[in-house]
Amino acid sequence: RPAPILVFDDSLSAVDADTDAKIRTALKERLKDVTAIIISHRIASLSEADMIVVLENGRVVETGTPTELLRSGGVYRRVSDLQNGGDGKSNDLGTPL
Repeated sequence: RPAPILVFDDSLSAVDADTDAKIRTALKERLKDVTAIIISHRIASLSEADMIVVLENGRVVETGTPTELLRSGGVYRRVSDLQNGGDGKSNDLGTPL
């Protein structure tokens, strides 16, 4: 039977970025009426999240939408910059300079 809450604990970390995107696209429709908690180190896996909670050393250090977190210049943005080939510095939209 359908579960109201699903937890994905870094379940996409073992696949390449293209496969990750395909899985997320397939899950998007399926998760429409479900609360999904996605735990991931890969920023791309979180790009369409409604809300992100960033943990550092076991503590919540940031919360917000992907756009809000990219603009805030905190941990999420630094990790995003590094994963996207940057040096941890971005313009206002989180796009590597």
